[in-house]
Amino acid sequence: MTAPPDALAHLIRRSGLDATGLDGTPASGREHRVEVERTVALFATTLAALHDVELPDDPSDVPLHDPAHIVEEATAAVRTGRVRPDTLGSAYRHMAPQRLLEILAERAHHQAVAGDTHLVLTHGRPRLEHLLCKDGTALGFTGWERAGLADPYRDLAVAAHEVGTQLSSMLVPVLFEAYAAASARPQAARPNPVRLDWYVLAAELTP
Repeated sequence: MTAPPDALAHLIRRSGLDATGLDGTPASGREHRVEVERTVALFATTLAALHDVELPDDPSDVPLHDPAHIVEEATAAVRTGRVRPDTLGSAYRHMAPQRLLEILAERAHHQAVAGDTHLVLTHGRPRLEHLLCKDGTALGFTGWERAGLADPYRDLAVAAHEVGTQLSSMLVPVLFEAYAAASARPQAARPNPVRLDWYVLAAELTP
């Protein structure tokens, strides 16, 4: 694992959401499944707080994960064999990685994906195991290796997939509603399905 570049590391520290090395338990633990709606709400509000972090006037030194960069990353992963049918989720295993890559590239220019978006600081892989909690509150995230500036959906897609597969698909709307309520920016409680699907596939092809 490589350390984040200096500008990114500074931004992560400034967020106050770096839980690396803190005394807490991952939200994937059994104790956090007793009140799952509360766990999902903590997940959503912490993600919203991360995305609300004020960016520097010149964020050019912070890694950018726009659709073009993501397609390049996915291309390298597929070509080097890091993406194989057995590494894909059940929804994608029936298709060859190369075909999935073609779909990702074809749809990268769709207005719903590549249209004007507000870039935010993203974690990259916000899974329940990366959300550290203590005494009923969220301390922040661990595992920042894939952090960078991106469309908020880069995180929301992973978080929604995590909630849907690890907890319950019925709780995915709770995630988006809590995120919209906690965000400082106007948010739709219902996600854009095209953008969400694209970023879910992107996560599958960029392990």
